[in-house]
Amino acid sequence: MIDWSEAQFKQMAIHTVGNGSSGHLLILSGQTTRVDPDYYHLLTEHFLEPFRDRESYAFDFANGEVDLNAAYNLVRRIFEYPDHLLSISKDLAKHLYEAAVHPNIKDGDFCVVRFDQLVYEDEVTDAVVLCKSETQDTFLQFLQGEGISALQTQTGIPIRRLDKGCLIINTNVDSGYQVYIIDQANKSLEAQYWRKYFLNVAPRSDQFHQTAHLMQMTKSFISQNLGEERQIDKTDQVHFLNKSMDYLHTHDQVNVNDFTNEVFDDPLIQGVFAQFQSNYLAENQLEMEPVFDVSEKAVKKYARVFKSVLKLDKNFHIYIHGDRSLIEKGVDDDGRKYYKLYYQDEL
Repeated sequence: MIDWSEAQFKQMAIHTVGNGSSGHLLILSGQTTRVDPDYYHLLTEHFLEPFRDRESYAFDFANGEVDLNAAYNLVRRIFEYPDHLLSISKDLAKHLYEAAVHPNIKDGDFCVVRFDQLVYEDEVTDAVVLCKSETQDTFLQFLQGEGISALQTQTGIPIRRLDKGCLIINTNVDSGYQVYIIDQANKSLEAQYWRKYFLNVAPRSDQFHQTAHLMQMTKSFISQNLGEERQIDKTDQVHFLNKSMDYLHTHDQVNVNDFTNEVFDDPLIQGVFAQFQSNYLAENQLEMEPVFDVSEKAVKKYARVFKSVLKLDKNFHIYIHGDRSLIEKGVDDDGRKYYKLYYQDEL
């Protein structure tokens, strides 16, 4: 997992990348962007927070030779020569300009940002964020003073919203870095230029990432589909989380069909999960093998998102590790909610 709580903003360059096929220009900045230190925390929030819980990718190339990937080589130069970020960012902007050949691609501001003091799997390292902002929102600003009030509008980019983004962690260099991407555009052909033609990235599909993808997908299904959409009780959600972890702890190999049938014993939920899986993999452009070996490292790393705990107001936390039938939920005559627990021994 990534911890950027202590991450520090270092440098940023911004260029304007138009659509060359429409006759729009590429405008390169002559200097890095000056930022007031008071705003550093906003940059960390804006450029890093959107990548939380994203799927893992790596730079790729058609024949497997990652050194031939243009974006990979340019980012690698930034890590090796951080003082040359401005000149290298210009080459990245030129590469993006050349990739944006479809007439529907929008003009936008292209940012190259460097951070250090991130922690990835207990390793302190640095990172580069590439992003392109193609849309702006209108904001209302209320002005008051000496009994006079006024209203004005401003346009800008909301904090934490990236239209297109890429976070590259300076680790796993030889295998294409640890990469996380954002692309809010639809999946039409003109939208592929960011992921496919500019970055040229592919999902990591080894044993570790297959296991991680399954865990993240299952957690999303339980919390979003069963929880938010179907309003399934919290205790049942925890029950499914526990069954998911039990399967991974007791099997050396995952058979996705068997996993689905064992975790979700209701045929209706099994069908919904299968459809959710299809949509999830398509939206994140992932591939999942029908059978793969369980990665104990991935299970240990992502186990924290499968916390089997019920939080009741600020008074109680109930940890559920076993039989769902030993806990009951109810409401008394005064309208107070309660849980009833059954047990044999007090340990």
